[in-house]
Amino acid sequence: MTDVIIEESAVETVVEPVVETKQDISHENLLKIIDGVHSLGVFYRVTFVKRKDGKTAKMICRGGVKKGLKKKDGDSPEPRKSFDPKAYDLMTTYAIDRDGWRSFGKRQGEIVSAKICGVEYTVK
Repeated sequence: MTDVIIEESAVETVVEPVVETKQDISHENLLKIIDGVHSLGVFYRVTFVKRKDGKTAKMICRGGVKKGLKKKDGDSPEPRKSFDPKAYDLMTTYAIDRDGWRSFGKRQGEIVSAKICGVEYTVK
């Protein structure tokens, strides 16, 4: 049996406490952040106004999910939809709390807030 020597500095890890912060942000910048983390597979929570009835709803989302996707003529895989979400300014994401693909509106006034990586972004 061979002895393995590990330097103490290689074993040490610094664990910083998670500090939740709140930040006011413009609608455009929040959309950029959501688009950025969406492709990375990051979990996030979004609070939005439903177009159907004007009620506020929350959804726990995750980007980068491959479940239930189909290819469209050599394009990147997309969720199965009978319409084009981009034509209606919708962000399609996998809703963890609803176990399926859902969409929320990207227009001004539809996204109220989002919590991403411990930071609560509120649209001003």
